[in-house]
Amino acid sequence: MFTFDHLTEKYFPDVCRLVVENQREAKEELQDLPQADPEGVLAPIVANGRGVVGLQGRDVVGFLGCVEPWGPQFGALLGAYIPLHGHAAVCENRGRIYAELYQAAAEKWLEEGVVSHAISLYAHDYEAVESFFWSGFGLRCVDALRPMKPLLPERPHDCSLMQLDYKESQRVLPLAHLLTQQLRASPSFLPNALDTPQDFRVWAASHGARYFVTMEGEQIVGYLECVMGGENYLCDDPSMVSISSAYLLPDYQGSGRFAILLDYAIACLRQEGYSLLGVDYECFNPQARGFWGRYFTPYTYSMTRRLDERILAMR
Repeated sequence: MFTFDHLTEKYFPDVCRLVVENQREAKEELQDLPQADPEGVLAPIVANGRGVVGLQGRDVVGFLGCVEPWGPQFGALLGAYIPLHGHAAVCENRGRIYAELYQAAAEKWLEEGVVSHAISLYAHDYEAVESFFWSGFGLRCVDALRPMKPLLPERPHDCSLMQLDYKESQRVLPLAHLLTQQLRASPSFLPNALDTPQDFRVWAASHGARYFVTMEGEQIVGYLECVMGGENYLCDDPSMVSISSAYLLPDYQGSGRFAILLDYAIACLRQEGYSLLGVDYECFNPQARGFWGRYFTPYTYSMTRRLDERILAMR
């Protein structure tokens, strides 16, 4: 029998220990997964007063907390996001613990008008993923990684490849606009705005973005945008680089050109001492799912649920 309490500072050591234990469990499933100390990123989640903790007697068996601030998420409605470090549970009865934690947290959040919920889970943790599936969540995003190992036995000599830094970001902006337009269309329907040249330049500079491009004559026909850091706290590992954007013109898709570009980027980054390459993508983008799923191993699934907002008027 579980009881529940508000997540507060007194539970910090116990929930931090659970996060570390779940992280170690994930590494047993995927040896390449980096490890990180969660204390710094966990502290604000514990302190904001919006989480819940599950107890069996006096023992902490799980917790669920979200990041601040509340804000529009997937539209104009208020949303709560539970990051990878914002939850954990013991192995025994994990599915039930998560289901009951979510029930307690969702009730708390609804009192503040929050109807859009999202959570990132370790991909190997089938019991947790299934628990949230049966709580009404569906898959939205995937984080994946691979070691910096060559993809191809040898690279074609007639393929023109080049590396650019953030100061030359404007050269890939036309392709970035094509990617945005593609993601706006079916089946992704992502309402992304087209970056202005200034916005794109500022973003690239602030993130230290670098670009690996494939050329046809003087024209860039495909690019990979890489940055340090990523969508979860494990991506801050100094050995890891993350792909934040990528596109290849339709005329070249299916030709193997993009695998050649990725192999080139891996060779360049490996030479600089990096050992892991990460990427995140929407599961409902068939091009991304097909390509990244071939060369990368998923390690997180991000799942979402949107309540029918008419329930707010009935509280």
